Amino acid sequence: MGNMWKWVAVVSVMATGSAVAQPAIQVASINLCTDQLLVALAPADRIVTLSAYARDRHMSGVAREAAHLPVIAGGTEAMLMLRPDLIVADSYTNAALIAFLRGRGTRIELFNAPQSLDDVRALWRQMGAALGRSPQAEWEIVRLDQAVARFAHSASLRPVSVLPLARRGWSEGRATLLGDLLAQAGLRHAGADGGGFLDLERVVAARPDALLVLGGARPGEDQGAVFLEHPALRALFPAERRLIFDESLTVCAGPALPGAIDRLREGLASIAPR
Repeated sequence: MGNMWKWVAVVSVMATGSAVAQPAIQVASINLCTDQLLVALAPADRIVTLSAYARDRHMSGVAREAAHLPVIAGGTEAMLMLRPDLIVADSYTNAALIAFLRGRGTRIELFNAPQSLDDVRALWRQMGAALGRSPQAEWEIVRLDQAVARFAHSASLRPVSVLPLARRGWSEGRATLLGDLLAQAGLRHAGADGGGFLDLERVVAARPDALLVLGGARPGEDQGAVFLEHPALRALFPAERRLIFDESLTVCAGPALPGAIDRLREGLASIAPR
């Protein structure tokens, strides 16, 4: 019910135009994750450039939209020539570059990597405020909340344990965005709090109901991917106990996240507890 009233409020603001009008600004993104937020919220004619990864369909959740938008070619000099009103980047962007651009009078907004669903909501609101597009940001939060609610309802009907696992045995820990999502849905995370690399024996011993395989399904692509194809893991986790997600849905907490959550919900619906 709360989400329904939030949705009504967002639509009312967008329909009536009651939000304070903001002057149009030209914006550049130099980070894959800020690309996602910017493309979702800003009109195309306000986007000066996106990062070089924005069109990579294996990494970017907005690759299709970015195909028709400019991406940066070159370094600092190219950015200065574009003369954006605002540059958006993540907080790990080279500090010297940020200081240089700010020294030239460029406004820069830095975004932290999210570790929880609340962090994702904060990122949407931060980008919405920076662009003067807060109502649109609230709508993206509604989309996220609706997907989380659907996932939690489905998980309550069939609670199972899940182990996130990627190339070379890397496992996302509980204290991460993915861990927070699983916890809020009521699913048991079979890994460790902080995550890390797991050897074959630890994966087998954990014996979760399902593996959440991160990074896409490209069996045998390299030695890192071969780990996931070990006969012991194949025996314990056949295809029906594996949930595969393309990296473009998991690398950034942008507009593709609700779709990723829905895919997780649909996949878990067919997995039974051991």
